[in-house]
Amino acid sequence: MPDPARRDAVILHEALHTNIDLKAVTEVICCRTTSQLSHLKHLYVSLFGVYLEHDIQPQTSCDHEKLLLAYLSTPGSKGPEFDQRLVEHDAKALYKAG
Repeated sequence: MPDPARRDAVILHEALHTNIDLKAVTEVICCRTTSQLSHLKHLYVSLFGVYLEHDIQPQTSCDHEKLLLAYLSTPGSKGPEFDQRLVEHDAKALYKAG
């Protein structure tokens, strides 16, 4: 069984290239901690030879793209890495928006 970051990288690559599933992309990116995202981004480049951010841009709309890229570029914090309630709220809002 692959490690979680490798699994996430493969899920993202397939969701962005094979079966365009932006819900899966949003779920993976928005539900990971900043340290997990950092590891994931490095692994994505090493596995697929392209930055995750570059694969996201052509597949998403303007606002959705901005949200995902903001999550990917958020620097680490010294406090809790995320508030689960806010994550769920944001995910529901995105799902409703289509």
